[in-house]
Amino acid sequence: MRERLPKQIAEALGPGEPELIDGSFIDEELRETRSDRLYRVRLKTGEPAFLYCLVEHKSSPDPRIAWQLLRYMVRIWERIDREAGGRGKLPPIVPLVVYHGEEVWRCPKRFSAMVDASAEMASQLLDFPFELVDVGRIDDAQLSQQVILFGGFMTFKYARAKLTKAEKARFMAAMDRLARMFASTGVVDEFLKQLLRYMIGTHGWMSRAEFAELAKRLTPKKEKQMLSIAAREWIAEGEAKGKAKGKAEGKAEGKAEGKAEGEAKALLLVLERRFGKVPSRYRKAVLAAEESVLESWLGRAIDAPSLKALFASSAH
Repeated sequence: MRERLPKQIAEALGPGEPELIDGSFIDEELRETRSDRLYRVRLKTGEPAFLYCLVEHKSSPDPRIAWQLLRYMVRIWERIDREAGGRGKLPPIVPLVVYHGEEVWRCPKRFSAMVDASAEMASQLLDFPFELVDVGRIDDAQLSQQVILFGGFMTFKYARAKLTKAEKARFMAAMDRLARMFASTGVVDEFLKQLLRYMIGTHGWMSRAEFAELAKRLTPKKEKQMLSIAAREWIAEGEAKGKAKGKAEGKAEGKAEGKAEGEAKALLLVLERRFGKVPSRYRKAVLAAEESVLESWLGRAIDAPSLKALFASSAH
């Protein structure tokens, strides 16, 4: 908040920590592309204020975001008013939008821009501004000095299907900086797990080998643990795709096929990380194996001394 809010608002904040308020105010049908957080803060004057943070997970700017913000702010005020028993004045709400799409945000950042009115009507218009953090237009080093925010903003900024070679290099360099920040601040494992899970689901440009290298850089002492998490995520992803395919085609075996595909991806990831490029004979064996065999190999892959030892019981 102190890094991204307007200076006059940041300087008005009191010294205490913001308080996270439970609940979401987003319409149900929009929750796949948006997430939100509401914080109560104290001003230096002792009065309360609220910061409403809306995260846009869309690839392009939404010109109607101010309309949505108004609806959410009214819901917040209604909740506050109910809790106050309908007494007293309403506290101020500062809307903050975090956006990480590829396109530059050029939409107006005031509600009045949505209203078609003549200049003579301006004094009668409802209006409010909202603050915008366009993550894609902020230099990596300037995203945040706070380790959690820096890690989160970096994952947002590079959550795309494709990256150039230069962008990949910048991302990995930033991950090295993040690893140093982790080492000096002692970030909890749960946050690291969240980062890696988010990357698995959104960083389409990242190969299994690149993901394994990233896990090694971020968690050099816990690489096996993070690869195990990645393996489970790919298995779950494969199950979900297989279930959707089976439902569409009316086939019960779709889910099983999807799970096997996910386990094969997970096993190859672990093998590439531990032993380098996997010879084609082993790769073919993995891709052709049944689910029960894949589960057995995956369970032994983390600690197997060699590829030969892992596949010793196989005819391959």
